[in-house]
Amino acid sequence: MAAGGSDAGESDAAAGAVAAFGDLYRDLAPALRGFIRRQVPDEQVEDVLSEVFLVVWRRWAELPEPDRVRPWVYGVARNKIRQAHTQRGRVALGTELVAADAFVHAPDPADAQAADDRARRLVALLPEAEADAMTLTVWGGLTSTEAARELGCSVTAVTSRLSRARTRLAAALQDELDRERGAR
Repeated sequence: MAAGGSDAGESDAAAGAVAAFGDLYRDLAPALRGFIRRQVPDEQVEDVLSEVFLVVWRRWAELPEPDRVRPWVYGVARNKIRQAHTQRGRVALGTELVAADAFVHAPDPADAQAADDRARRLVALLPEAEADAMTLTVWGGLTSTEAARELGCSVTAVTSRLSRARTRLAAALQDELDRERGAR
């Protein structure tokens, strides 16, 4: 800023950044909130979401090119979710199962909570790399290419991790259901 007054160019740039940030927030926040909600307790969702966008704002000048911003923001969210789990003494990325429609469409809130708890238990069994791939693509809606960029691996590695994760989750879910039937 020039001494003795404001620099109109800097003011316009700042106003443009604020407007662009607002647009990015409006575009990403609803889906990102759902992504976070599936992985942390309800009382932490808004805190984690705000921490994500605080990082975005602070690093605004460093954002990647437009086609890579969304995966980058989901990567920030993934890190904030891990921090939330660490702070609560939880297993890193204790996430829920999203591949099972029965969990997603539970009509009763109590059923939905029970499904969330079950899914978190099941996905917590996955190796971290598989859980990351599952979370970013299924919950975050990232393409395999976007997830690969964020995870620092090939698209083939992401699809392989997803395949292994689905196989493990299906087996773990079946084992759990079989145990429940046996207990009745």
